[in-house]
Amino acid sequence: MKKVGIFINWVLILVCCAVAGLSASDSSAAITPVAPFQAEALPDPNPPAFIYSSSIAYYNNYLIYAGDDGQIYGYNLDSGDSVIIADTRSLKSGFTAVQGFLVSSDDYLYFHDNYLFPNGLQSIYRLQLSGGWPVAYETLVTDATSAIFTFTENPWTNAIWFSSSDFGSGNFYLYEIDSGFTKATLRSSFAKKGDNSGNGPIIFEDETTLLYGESVFGENGYFHQVDTATGAVIQADYLTFTGGLADATYGDNNRIYVTSGGGKTIFELQGSAEPLAIGTTDNDAQGIVYGDDNFYISELILSGADTGKTSLDKFWDASPTPVPPTSSSGGGGGGGCFIENADPGTLSQNYAFSYLLFPVVLWLGIGIIMRLRRE
Repeated sequence: MKKVGIFINWVLILVCCAVAGLSASDSSAAITPVAPFQAEALPDPNPPAFIYSSSIAYYNNYLIYAGDDGQIYGYNLDSGDSVIIADTRSLKSGFTAVQGFLVSSDDYLYFHDNYLFPNGLQSIYRLQLSGGWPVAYETLVTDATSAIFTFTENPWTNAIWFSSSDFGSGNFYLYEIDSGFTKATLRSSFAKKGDNSGNGPIIFEDETTLLYGESVFGENGYFHQVDTATGAVIQADYLTFTGGLADATYGDNNRIYVTSGGGKTIFELQGSAEPLAIGTTDNDAQGIVYGDDNFYISELILSGADTGKTSLDKFWDASPTPVPPTSSSGGGGGGGCFIENADPGTLSQNYAFSYLLFPVVLWLGIGIIMRLRRE
């Protein structure tokens, strides 16, 4: 019986090691998170994203992206399969596809293609996501004559806005779209920093204060505060981001999160204080969206054989939450607590360790059994 007890103890130890190895491992993440955040890489979508296209949006467990054939796809976050949302092949060129994705509170997907109509005006598009897919899109030819970059929704009024800018030197522009999708009205215009300056994201701080992003090629990114009621710039260079400024989204309680492009960093805004870095990426940190308590990040690869390819990551706040007094926390809870509080870097390692551990466990288990039988 003593030998049997020793054998059982050894087996339990080995099984615990194997389970701990599996639980603490995850798919290889291209994000290095800052605790309590954690991250994991997502399988590449099929079809892949259009070259150099990293715009994403979130809707009902789907990540929306532009496929390499120019159509809009929904990437199912559970299965990894992609389905066609809309056939937008007529809008793509050899250099660009539809982009600037925004899902509004009334389930419309807004996007643009930077195509200049014969009259020199820019067009924008939207489609309703709540019905069946694929679905047709509708078109609005705006009064904008400069390159459109991105959309945002004012959470206080539900109005949709977009930004555009002149090529080279010139101005930035801010437009508001009416609720019937019949007209876009210019609300603000102000000078860029120079020839190498381009649009960054736009996002509302409050009902009438908008953060207007500007990114200088090879240098830094900036948020300027704009009063949308008057169009005036409240404060230029309100926030500065080393390496650039690519995208912005709301998290819980309308907190704002941004990606810094070539700065390869994810930030949480802290009002006028210095933004808080909550993670870094291996490649350019481009798109960021939030849904069902998770952030999703698109990274643009700009070197090596995969240049121009977009990869996807999942990123979440893993802050431990108190266990309600009525909840059951059985004897196995110790391992869970260890894994919950493990270093996020460890949690973002791949499964190789676990797969190597199982043959070792099996070999040791067989060895112990054979030894006990000989004794």
